[in-house]
Amino acid sequence: MTRTLIASIAMAMAVGTIAIPAHAESLFVSYADLDLTSAAGQKSLETRINVAAKRVCGYHQEVPGSRIRTREAEQCYKQAVNDATRQVAARIGDTRLGG
Repeated sequence: MTRTLIASIAMAMAVGTIAIPAHAESLFVSYADLDLTSAAGQKSLETRINVAAKRVCGYHQEVPGSRIRTREAEQCYKQAVNDATRQVAARIGDTRLGG
C-alpha cells in the first residue's frame, strides 16, 4: 500500500498533479494550468487542495444528531492537507531550480 501510494504520488508529480491520499482513497489535483512561481498560482492550488481534501475525507459529513464533524474526518483532512502541502513545496522548489 505504501509503495503504491509513493509510486502514485511520484507519477502524479510527473504529470502536473498532486495526490490527496485519505484512507484507501486518493484524489489527484491538477496544477498543470497554474504558474506555481506566482502567489496567485500557489493560492489557487491551495484552494484546490482544500476542496479535494474535504471531499476525499468526508469533511462535510456530520455526526448524526449534531453539527459536529467526526474526529476521523478532521484528522484525515489535516493529514491530507499536510501531505499535499509537502508535495507542493517540493514541486515549487523543483520549479525554482529549473526542474
